[in-house]
Amino acid sequence: MTEPAAQVRQSMVQVLHTLPESPPHPCAYLPGQTARDRGFAVHRMEPGTWQSMLESGWRRSGMTIYEPACPFCASCRSLRLPVGEFTPDRSMRRLIRLNDDLTVRLTPMIVDDERYDLYHRYITQRHDGLMSGSRREFELFLGQSPVDTCEVEIRLGDRLVCIGSTDRAAGAWSSVYCYFDPQLPKRSLGTYNIIKTIELCAMHCPAGREARLYLGYWVDGSKTMAYKARFRPHEVLQPDGRWRRVDHFVPWETQPRIEIGPALRIHEGSVSNASSS
Repeated sequence: MTEPAAQVRQSMVQVLHTLPESPPHPCAYLPGQTARDRGFAVHRMEPGTWQSMLESGWRRSGMTIYEPACPFCASCRSLRLPVGEFTPDRSMRRLIRLNDDLTVRLTPMIVDDERYDLYHRYITQRHDGLMSGSRREFELFLGQSPVDTCEVEIRLGDRLVCIGSTDRAAGAWSSVYCYFDPQLPKRSLGTYNIIKTIELCAMHCPAGREARLYLGYWVDGSKTMAYKARFRPHEVLQPDGRWRRVDHFVPWETQPRIEIGPALRIHEGSVSNASSS
């Protein structure tokens, strides 16, 4: 990326921070709390622009690009991994051996009955109730993208057991969502998907071992987000826009929050009205 192009993209990202905020709605990560977001829909985005936005803390859900905009809480922090420095810990090495009979490959973004069946079973049996698991939800959320998106496909023989939706840019990949067979809890397929995505990113991303893998938001106090901090070393985006390296787990300070009523919801895994099913 040339310096003028990088400056233009960064200026664009800064302007996007002035977008209107959504009304307050139930927080997807901290039960009993409320949240706000800002976002926009886009038909197509150039990979360098998307990488700049990832570096600034933006995320993607379907064709919507969004970021948290909570006035009284800064708990959502983007987390990324330097893939060339990652080393699995002891439990991860056991998990790799346990799943040695699985096959992993990169595929294009695919919408078909096999994937929808897996998604529906995952959402209805493992999710928190914020998503319906409908075919339309699946197609809008994981079947379309304005950026270069692929899938990490994991199979047990011919049986599809896990899909990791992943965005790609020249210097980084971004894990969008992972859904897996709820009948195989001992395989920890969500964690295994990240391990294999790290390997694939180091092999196939143009930046190689210098690439970063973005895992989305890490929220202190959220049980559903706790697994991300297990992957070390990692880097955490600070409120001042700088990335801080974390080699060991350090809990963040609790931020003040308020609670208001439901409204539009935009978060990883859902872009819908809070009252919809």
